[in-house]
Amino acid sequence: MKCWGSNSDGQLGSGSFGPGVASSTPTPVTGLSGVVGIAVGLSHTCAVLSNGTVKCWGQNSSGQLGQGNTTDVGSTTSSMLSLNHIRLRQERSRAIYSGMGHTCAILEDHKIQCWGKNDNGQLGLGDTTNRGDNSNEMGQNLPYVDLGSGAQVMQLALGSNHTCALLETGVVKCWGDNYYGQLGKDNRNDLGDGSGEMGSSLTAINLGTSRRALKISSQGNTSCAVLDNGTAKCWGSNSNGQLGQGSTTTLGDGTGEMAALLAIDLNGYVIDVQVGSYHTCAILDDNSLKCWGKNDEGQLGYGNITQLGDGAGEMGSSLLTVSLRAVVATRTVLSVSLGNAHTCALLNNHSVKCWGKGLSGQLGSESSANLG
Repeated sequence: MKCWGSNSDGQLGSGSFGPGVASSTPTPVTGLSGVVGIAVGLSHTCAVLSNGTVKCWGQNSSGQLGQGNTTDVGSTTSSMLSLNHIRLRQERSRAIYSGMGHTCAILEDHKIQCWGKNDNGQLGLGDTTNRGDNSNEMGQNLPYVDLGSGAQVMQLALGSNHTCALLETGVVKCWGDNYYGQLGKDNRNDLGDGSGEMGSSLTAINLGTSRRALKISSQGNTSCAVLDNGTAKCWGSNSNGQLGQGSTTTLGDGTGEMAALLAIDLNGYVIDVQVGSYHTCAILDDNSLKCWGKNDEGQLGYGNITQLGDGAGEMGSSLLTVSLRAVVATRTVLSVSLGNAHTCALLNNHSVKCWGKGLSGQLGSESSANLG
């Protein structure tokens, strides 16, 4: 595993870069091998290892590293070499997810546990008490998140202070901060911070009649889902047109908005959608990439800083494909990942390209210059 970019809290896990020192060159994470899955939060990073255990490093102010304390890890080699795996209720985890200050894992039987920051109920435990920052809060003492009898979680998506789960049945449930309607409940009421709000009381998001979600994504205060008919819908904060509706109107916070929510017009069949803090990208079934939302750092990859998706006539056939040309051919996109103001894509030749803001070296281009 290699990481690059800001290292303000040791989140690169390199041990050779002190806090506040960024790296524009991909650098191996100290003391890790057999990594099969990763998750990157605001200032902390986690990995699932081949034996199913989970390790996290970086900022730990809310216990998001799950170590029973609030000590940051990763700025020294010794802290990485002595890093313990996180104690969970089952020996093996399927996947790990990181938000701004909280972390969640899907365990072997598709149940989930969450820990770290909980001021908006984003841990889904019926209170606002942080977990993982004191002793005896992890392992068997950390409750499963109750999503209803027999619920099996296939995927999670963590925003700044909210969490969404995609269940085996194709329904999506979200909890935590709801100031911008990012929970998709047609109101602005937080969920998961009080008793009786989880389990069967937490109803599925209305994604359209008979529609099932195939994938979900959250970041910042926005959430998105890819549906079984090849469309995508996004809701929550829309300050920069990241919902792709040709406006900057927040959606999901008012009565009837989810039932009336239109699929994003991308002039193609969507197979994946990923959310950044203020921009969004989708991969279509021809493995082309389209992006919209905030673009002040070139994070959309169109060679300009023009914001898209916030005005009429900017989506559909008007929204161009991001050009990722190699020397002799146009590369297609296998997957895409978005940060605060930058974007990275895994291409079909297994190379990675990043563009947008590069001030902290997050583009991995050995410079701090913006690209795109």
